[in-house]
Amino acid sequence: AFRSFEGGIRVTMPTFYTGYIPMSLQVNIAAGKAAGDLPPQFQFVMGRRMPVFGRIAHFATAPIGFYGGDEFAAAYAEHNCSDFFWRLIGLPTYEGRGIEFIFEGGSALYRGTHNTYFPTDEQWYSEVGFGLGKIPTFVSNVIFLRLDALWGVGPIAAGRFGMTATVSSPF
Repeated sequence: AFRSFEGGIRVTMPTFYTGYIPMSLQVNIAAGKAAGDLPPQFQFVMGRRMPVFGRIAHFATAPIGFYGGDEFAAAYAEHNCSDFFWRLIGLPTYEGRGIEFIFEGGSALYRGTHNTYFPTDEQWYSEVGFGLGKIPTFVSNVIFLRLDALWGVGPIAAGRFGMTATVSSPF
């Protein structure tokens, strides 16, 4: 006997119109709470960004399946500068496009009374970094690569590093 709810919102908005695609800000916010005799498989676990098909709002520096609990709050944001800096420097483009530069970061708080996962207690697990997107694969005009490098910041994530290479497509 347990109760659980979870919700989230993702907002993407253009910020500056330059280059092939406008610069944009994407913000992901999620939260959840559970009560009762919560089995381990229904506890909330911090999302871990994996290589190849990684999710943007997941953390690249966190240990896999480590942080979790009965309740959580998380926010993740990225500002995609499009190919503005690539063109500004004057680097060559591929089919009229340059490589995107992305600033990103997020924080999450996990609490719980169950001992399946480790809570972050009253501290936020945070990371910041950058990414390079729309890296051409030279085999398709709609399949691209993305590289992200992130560093943990704050009392519980300091000293951690994560890097992912993912495949992206506009579809």
